[in-house]
Amino acid sequence: MERKKLEEKIREKIIELKKHMQDKTGWSIFLGAGASKCAHLPTMRELTSIVLNEMNEGKASQIIKEIIKNLKEDTSTLNPTIEDILEELYLLLHLKEEKKNRNRNYLWKHKKYR
Repeated sequence: MERKKLEEKIREKIIELKKHMQDKTGWSIFLGAGASKCAHLPTMRELTSIVLNEMNEGKASQIIKEIIKNLKEDTSTLNPTIEDILEELYLLLHLKEEKKNRNRNYLWKHKKYR
């Protein structure tokens, strides 16, 4: 297909997409992993490096380093990204909340706080 025809076809698809988006609510666009790079935004690995380099030494930094160490040891994740780290933090917080709820239920069942 010659270039002008291809460009025209792309323009038509963009117009069609815009019209469809205006007619509907609650739409989503799925982009591939390389979309950020093309938009001159950092990739997930680059973003992870930026975040880790900007972290000040302290308790949070120690926790993040421990999570990264565990991810490398316990999974096949050679270079954990910020997504991997945040998922681990979410799971840890969820476990903590579950434990708290379990303790509340135990105390309630045994009438210590009724």
